[in-house]
Order: sequence, then C-alpha cells, then structure tokens
Amino acid sequence: MPRTEDSASVPRDAVLLQIHPPNVSGPTLLVAMEDGHVVTFNVSRKDFSLSGRKSVILGTRQARLHVLPDPGGFYNVFATTENASLIHSSEGRLVYSATTAEDAVHVVPFDAEAYPDSIVIATSSHLRLSQLDTERRTQINAFPLGETVRRLAYSPTLKLFGLGCLVRQLNSDPPEEIVQTRVCLVDEVMFELLGEPYLLPTPDGHEIPECIIRAELPDSNGELVERFIVGTSISADPTTGNPPAYGGQILILGVDSDRKLFKVSSKLLHGACKCLGVLGDHVVAGLSSSIIVYKYTEESSTSAQLQALVAYRSSTYPIDISIHGNIIGVADVMKSLTLLDFEPGSAQLPPVLRPRARHNRSAWATAVCHIESDAWLESDSSGNLMVLTQGTDSNFEPARPTLEVSSALNLGEQVNRIRPLNVVTSQNAPIAPKAFLGTADGGLYLFGTVSETHLDLLTTFQSRLTTFVESPGGTNFMQWRTTDKLPIEHTGPWRFIDGGFLEHFLDMSEATQELVSRNSIHPVILTARDGDFDERISCLPPGHDKAVGSRVRPRTSADHLGNRPDSAPSAYGYQATFKGTSKGSKIPDFGSYMSDKAPATNKIFSYFMVGGLGAITAAGAKSTVEEFLKNMSASADVLAMAKVEVDLNAIPEGKNVIIKWRGKPVFIRHRTEGEIAEANKVNITSLRDPENDADRVKKPEWLVMLGVCTHLGCVPIGEAGDYGGWFCPCHGSHYDISGRIRKGPAPLNLEIPEYEFPEDGKLIIG
Repeated sequence: MPRTEDSASVPRDAVLLQIHPPNVSGPTLLVAMEDGHVVTFNVSRKDFSLSGRKSVILGTRQARLHVLPDPGGFYNVFATTENASLIHSSEGRLVYSATTAEDAVHVVPFDAEAYPDSIVIATSSHLRLSQLDTERRTQINAFPLGETVRRLAYSPTLKLFGLGCLVRQLNSDPPEEIVQTRVCLVDEVMFELLGEPYLLPTPDGHEIPECIIRAELPDSNGELVERFIVGTSISADPTTGNPPAYGGQILILGVDSDRKLFKVSSKLLHGACKCLGVLGDHVVAGLSSSIIVYKYTEESSTSAQLQALVAYRSSTYPIDISIHGNIIGVADVMKSLTLLDFEPGSAQLPPVLRPRARHNRSAWATAVCHIESDAWLESDSSGNLMVLTQGTDSNFEPARPTLEVSSALNLGEQVNRIRPLNVVTSQNAPIAPKAFLGTADGGLYLFGTVSETHLDLLTTFQSRLTTFVESPGGTNFMQWRTTDKLPIEHTGPWRFIDGGFLEHFLDMSEATQELVSRNSIHPVILTARDGDFDERISCLPPGHDKAVGSRVRPRTSADHLGNRPDSAPSAYGYQATFKGTSKGSKIPDFGSYMSDKAPATNKIFSYFMVGGLGAITAAGAKSTVEEFLKNMSASADVLAMAKVEVDLNAIPEGKNVIIKWRGKPVFIRHRTEGEIAEANKVNITSLRDPENDADRVKKPEWLVMLGVCTHLGCVPIGEAGDYGGWFCPCHGSHYDISGRIRKGPAPLNLEIPEYEFPEDGKLIIG
C-alpha cells in the first residue's frame, strides 16, 4: 500500500466490520499500518469493492485494533498505540476520540450482569475494568499555580517556560488587598516551579508584566546566551494615589545552572512597554506612543546596558510588533500596519529608523506576523484576517510604497496572538504552514499558504461547495466570511481558503463528491430534469428536523468550529435540487483594479487554516481535491471539549457564576426560595415572550442560561435592573430572576442551553 513513489507502508492489522448504522453506510475496512497510520475504506455490499480511502495518524508505531460491540448492533474499534483512541461513528462521521487509557496493551469486551457494557483493559502491569464514554472531552494535565498568568514565553534550549504572574492576597489586619507580580520558571515536562520566583520591583506603584519573550543575546564574550526579556507597566499606588515617576521598565533576566532566574539589566521607561522584539543584538520595544531600538551590551554575566539608539513615533498606540530581517512591522491600535526599515549605522553615520510602507486604511489591529517574502498577516478587533503585501500608490509623484490587501477573511473571532511557524517543506509541497493563531475565545488555528498549482482549483472548489453545504440557521457561508477590509466590494473570503469548510467534502457520498468535483473543475449548467442530482443532502445530523438550526458540531482545538455557521456535521449536503451556477459561485476578475505601474511579480497569495497537513498524491480533479482534504483530518489527540462540567457545590445560595462554553458566557444562578417564589408568581400573559419559570429550569434552585442579550448580543449585568435579575447597559434591557425579558428593546428571553444534572452537585452543559 504505497503512500509515496519511493516508500511503502506495511499493513500490520486489519478488521472489517459495521461501524456506522446500516442505513447510513455499509461495512468499513480499517487497516493499521506499520508507521502509525490507520487507513479506512468503504466496502461495497454488492461487489466488495473499496472506495473512500482516508488516513489518520495515531502514533509513530503500528496500532492494534480491538473490536468492541456496540449496544446498537454495530461495532466500535479500540486502537492501542502511543495515543490510544476509540474509533466510532458519530452523526454519520468516523470519529477518532482520544482516550485516557494511554498504557493499554489489549482490550476485550466484558458484559457481565454486575458490570454491563464494560471492557477490560490490560496494561503491562495490571488489569483495569472500565466503561466507554463516547463523549469527546479535553484531557488536561493541570498544574495548580494559584496565580494569574498574564504572559508566557518558552525556551526550547532550556526546556522551560517563563511566566509573568500576578498574585492577589487579602490581609485582615489592616483589611487590604496586596498585589504582587513576579516572573516564574516552570519545567516543560514535570510542570513544576523551578527555583524562587523573581519579584518585580515596584518602586512607587503596581508593576504589571505586559509582555515577555525569550531571546538569544550576546554575552560579554560575544557568545549567544539564553535570556528572558520582560516589559512592564507601572500604575499608581491606590493607597497613596500619587502618580508613578516612571510608566514601565524593561528587565533582562538570565537563568543559571540551577535553573534559577537572576537579573542581568533593567531600563526604566516613561511609558508602558506593551511589546518586545529582538533584532540581532538590538532590543526593539513598543512603548505607549513610539517604537524605540536599544543597543544591548553585556558587560558581565550580571550586568548589561540598554542604550537607546533611535525612535519612531507611532500613529496612536503600537499593540504588536513583528521583525523580519531589518524590517520591523508595527501594528497600531487604530492605524493598521506600518513597516519600518532599521539601519544600524556606522562610525560615520548614525542609526536610522525610517518608514518603508504603510497600510493606508484604518484597522484596529490586534496582532501581526511576517509570513513570507513581502507578505504580512494582520488581525483586527472585528475578527478579520488580512494578508498585506507591499505595493505602490501611483496617485503620488514619486509613487509612495503602500501595503495592499491581497487576501482577507472574516474569522469571526478576535485574534490576540500570532506566532510564526518554521516548518521545512519540500519545493512541491501543496501546503506550507506559516503561523499559529490564538483567539480571545480560546481557539487555535493553523495558517498556511497554498501552492500556485492548487490555487485556482481550491478557490473554485470552495465557491462551488457552498451550493452543496447547508449551514445551521441557513446562514450563507460567503456572507459569513465576507470582510469589510477590501478596497472594493466583494462577497465571501477574498483569496482565502477555509480548510474547515472544505472538510465537509469528505463526508459527502461518492456520487455527490463526483458532482462537486465535476462542477468545480468543469462548470456545467444542470437542471432538475438532468437527473444527475437526485440525492438530497443536509448538514444536519440524521433524524433531526431541518428547522433545528441552532445545533452545532462539537468544537475541536484544531479547527475550532464551535459556533460558526459552517460548523454543522457535514455528512450530507444541500437540501434543494441543484439548479446550476449562481452569481455567488463565480470568481470575478479584478484585473482592471491592478495598477499598471505595479511590479510584474505575482503578489496574490491564497491562505487557509487546517487541522492537519499532508501531501497530494492522486491525479485528476476529483482525486486531487479528495486527497488534499484527507490530509486535513484532525488526529485523535486534538479532539476538544464539547461539554463543560461544573461543580455546583462551590456556588453558594443567592450567587451567580459565569463560565464560558463554546465561546459564549453562561450564567448559573443558585436561586433562593424567595427568588423561586417571585419567578412563579409572575403572570406570563403580561410578558413579551411568555414562558413559565418551570419550563426554563430542570431544578427550581438552579437557573442555567446563555449570558447573551437577545437584542444585539451584549452581556447583561447580574443582580441588576428593575426586576432583580439581569440588566443590559448597552440599550437598557431588563430581565427578571428567571431570565425573562420585562423591559427594554430585547425581543426574547435569555436562551436556555442544553444541560443535565448527572448527579447531585454536578452540572454538565452541552
């Protein structure tokens, strides 16, 4: 079973069984390969032909496949390898769920009267009686630090993390809150604190760590050594109210042979240090309103000097910086991206920091990162992603260098960190990973570039796929991904590929895949009489009514589809008869908008986010797209939480708790007897959205609801308003103690999510 031209993978184990319900799919063949891959095929009941090949990496060595019967009449497969996984059917898809049985060697079913539907897991040292839980949940190794971690950096050389932490302590005599900030070291394997934390000095106020980076700087002998650079802000001491003499400082910290922190140097600043970077033996700092380049000179192992060389005045406030060569990319909080050229100077010439190019459109930037060549990735507070490339503005003489949007997409989440990813790929690789993106909602995305040979194919394919995929609530994918950061009017992602959306192709039937592929590469006009599209497909799971538009697919840490409108299970496609091409499915030609004076080089890139990467090996239009999508399947160890478990014993009576579930706040109220009586005595005929209190709760004392105002999506304030419940200060909506709208512009009551009480004192949301 060769995967590439010059290598082959040897099968080590195989099973043929019915994983999906018979009305969904036929038998499935699973083959465990020697190199850790598990390959699956669909088996035809008529001639036993194989089709629909898919591959998932479970580890570095072969997996053993253990068949476990399911009470529904079909089977699950337990794969034992470094990352033990349960392979089962979920909503028409084949799901690889990570398990907690990491040391399992052999697994057999054990259905006894005392232990029904159980399994026995054998390890190298003992036997374990267990039960399977097919719910996908995040497995976390928690380290109870007891502090608020504001910033962190990782040192691959020292194999440890540097954490900028904040500690709050309450004193009873005198009653006051004491805030301490410090930098700690944590081992990457054991997750243990190393040495004593380094306390941040606070000469006349509270000092807060704003940024921390790891860097290699030259020591007194000219050799590169590992250093942590910390930027802080200093606020006024609340006890005195006096303004601090300085606004922040830069700390250079080293790590000794005992893995303890020590101070090398510090530099007091007149403003807060919000971002840091290293350019050779220079330290670049983003202060409150300027970018300053410092010369770093280490005199000994415990002393160094930071000498300011040159500064550049930012438009408003630099929020992030990214450095590539001698170019410094500055993301301004209001004025988007500016590129600066740094020239270190010489004995005769002073150092210079001059503008290289600027994005002339306003954008409330949140993060920036260099991608490749002259391409930069920027995010803004509205959830947009933009790829900016350097060009010229021919309206001026001489022509001014500018940054132009070459790709754009509305992500729907605010990205607050972009970190470059350096992965060596072959010259003909279809995908080149470039950066990780972290969002304020806790999502992780992988960002990469698509080769020119697959650019037009995937762009057209994505546009055509929108015709076959129906999103929950009927939200149009092209409208959802539309951004307002383009200089022209355009609907949908602009030169951007959404890998999560393209994965829907893998869950369609082969007949539908043929139809999508044929129309993606060779568009033709079909009508209902053509008879080529008789199958009705929907993104909603089997057995669910089409009107249920709020059901979403469980979120994963890689594709993070949570509440996106294109996130429904995609085992099926479009719900109406296909009627050919539409205006929204055509890619317009924007050649007339290109400047004649612009360089002849190709400045247009296509970018996308995927859960995993692989190679395209098959030939032909359908096989190219299909093989491309197979390698985007998430591996078992990146499956993430679809439910949230809450300990109710920690919530006292009469108090609210707010948690986050799928990117949304959830209000949990432990109601008193008086509050329950107050909620029940309301005459519902007088309500705008009539609903009994008993219909909104499963237990009278526990009220669980989404903390999102039904007017414009704001987050209401608890224990406020005219009715003692919640109040939305944005537009004045008042909710009572049952979460029902009583006054203001909100049209509906606060939404109740799916939840259950599996046992006393425990709540599971989802």
